[in-house]
Amino acid sequence: MSVKNKPIFPILFCWGFILLSSVVTAQNSSKAYFHIYQFQSAPFPHPERDGSDQRYRDSSVAVFIPEGFVATETINFVLYFHGWNNDIQKTCEEFQLLEQFAESKVNAILLLPQGAKNAKDSFYGKLEDAQGLQHLLTEVMDSLFVHQQIKRKMIGNIILSAHSGGFQGLAQSLQKGGLTDKISDVILFDGLYRFRDVFLEWILKEEGRFIHIHTNFGYGPEEEVEVLMQDLSEKQASYFHTEEQNLSLEDLKNQRVIFIYSDLKHHEVIFERNQFCVFLNSSIIPKIE
Repeated sequence: MSVKNKPIFPILFCWGFILLSSVVTAQNSSKAYFHIYQFQSAPFPHPERDGSDQRYRDSSVAVFIPEGFVATETINFVLYFHGWNNDIQKTCEEFQLLEQFAESKVNAILLLPQGAKNAKDSFYGKLEDAQGLQHLLTEVMDSLFVHQQIKRKMIGNIILSAHSGGFQGLAQSLQKGGLTDKISDVILFDGLYRFRDVFLEWILKEEGRFIHIHTNFGYGPEEEVEVLMQDLSEKQASYFHTEEQNLSLEDLKNQRVIFIYSDLKHHEVIFERNQFCVFLNSSIIPKIE
């Protein structure tokens, strides 16, 4: 499944608008599609941050539809919340997200909302408001329907993923985004800093898969991981804890609550071993043939 150093898309960079080799006719996509939309339901601007500050003015949401995507009766989504000091462009480039997403073969649409832009801030604006996730996906589907990228506006499964400081947007979307029953997976890349109670409640009440890959290098939230595992033990809830070198695809498919200790560094746990790709590929979302 290796995709490292293997660019698969001829991307023309005019950032703010990115064009792949061609645009798709989505009922059955023969080509990949990537576009950055400006959405009212995007995290920013938001009343809780200074609208004159350029870090909190960008209403961008990147939308990626992989080659071979089939628009079925329901549309599956994967959301990725970036961390501190980052933006959509740097995130895609540094962590090879588009390449990994395409390689995973999930029949889903990838969304990358712009959080606080290149800032040390975990706040995710309107995605932390009540029904924020639902409002965003509604606007996404409305736009894609108008542009003939999808033929139905029905939400299927949702995977929420985040790296580092992106944990807050994920946790708030999980707790009050309005679509809890649709969330099939929560994937945290070294991001369990707070909201342990939110994740615990979701694990205990829902049936989706929870994955956290963690380190003890630099910024890793190792102590919170230990406490969450202890919380689960006290609730007599099972979980699986392993070192990354011993992790198998069968583990990812058969275990529901998974903690993975990695010997990699904080910024390597997304792409160095193609983790984003592998975690998505092992999900319940149907695969592109």
